[in-house]
Amino acid sequence: MTHDISLHKVSSYREQTTLYIILIIAFIFWPLLGIAFSVCWALSSNNKERVWPFMLLLAIYLCSINSTKIAESDMIGYLEMFSNAEENGLENTIKFWDGDRLKEIAYGTFVYLSYFILGGNERLFIAVITFLTYFFIFKAIYLIDNKKENNNYLIVAAAISIAFFTQYFTLTAHLIRQVLATSIFMYAISLRINGQRTYWLWLAVAFSVHNAVGVLIALSMIPYIKRKPNLFMILILSILTSLFTTYFSKIAGVLENMVDSYALQRAAN
Repeated sequence: MTHDISLHKVSSYREQTTLYIILIIAFIFWPLLGIAFSVCWALSSNNKERVWPFMLLLAIYLCSINSTKIAESDMIGYLEMFSNAEENGLENTIKFWDGDRLKEIAYGTFVYLSYFILGGNERLFIAVITFLTYFFIFKAIYLIDNKKENNNYLIVAAAISIAFFTQYFTLTAHLIRQVLATSIFMYAISLRINGQRTYWLWLAVAFSVHNAVGVLIALSMIPYIKRKPNLFMILILSILTSLFTTYFSKIAGVLENMVDSYALQRAAN
């Protein structure tokens, strides 16, 4: 009996290895074909682990696209920070955006180390940042869904929706710190949902990548929001969110005239 189980495990391992090789070859020759095959593999069973080849290939595909883009907007500054990391040293790299303040240490340290690991290659740096952004958000989707007895259709649909949401993908090539920090925040929340205490560490990392997620962290600590909201609460939050997004730029414009702030200037425009 034990011998039969061992043979079954070996056979299953060989089948998975063969499949992964086929997926990789298909992805190399035609990325979308490899992703399509991985989707079929993920949906052919309720085994949650089958979604990982799909999510990893999708993340690699998206980061390869971003790495070919011409730098513009905030990305120019991020690449300047990366390219000058060796010359500036660790401390000045961390202070790149905030002058004399040691702020957002996690991101500055990551940039500094990445410069040496990646040999100063800017394209690889953009690819790595994009991959990590999608990896954390996909991992969050996986962990949140893994707590329920859903099939893999929901995970695949959620991953595709976020991957091909135009506005989000555009931000991954511009506001890379903000988007990366938000993805790490979502991952931390998924850990909390699954009862893992390490989520505090990841919240700290997200805040140290970009302080803007501090607002999200504060909101996530409100007891009522931490509990499962009812239909009335969801309706109220939806209305407030709609009003906020509709009038946000106008409010920021008014505040910009009162306070000299780069963040408010960007928000108003």
